[in-house]
Formats: sequence, C-alpha cells, structure tokens
Amino acid sequence: MSRRTRKHPEKGVIRDQVCDLNDSELSSLIRDLRFSTRLDQAALAEAEREQRRRKRRKAASTPA
Repeated sequence: MSRRTRKHPEKGVIRDQVCDLNDSELSSLIRDLRFSTRLDQAALAEAEREQRRRKRRKAASTPA
C-alpha cells in the first residue's frame, strides 16, 4: 500500500470501485464527474488514470 493510500484510505476505495467498471461505465463516470463538485475530483482523477491504464494495456497487448 502506498503512502498516499495509507494517508487517504478513501482513494483506495475509489480505485477499487473504478476498476470494477466496464469501459462505457468508466467513460460515463468521467463525463459526469467533470461537471460536479470538488469532492468528486479525486474520483474523476482516478477514473481518468484507470482509462489511461486500460488504453496502455490494450496498446501493449495488440501486436505492432
């Protein structure tokens, strides 16, 4: 567990929830959170990171 996650355990919970979403749910969440409050900024950031991770994994798994 990283120092940041220990300091802010809610970030680990958010990460777990975001990782469980499928691609379209993830995109919808990002779109919705962009127009919401500051409290949702951590969730937005985590959802965007997960989306980038998935794109990188997908690009890495497809042969060049």
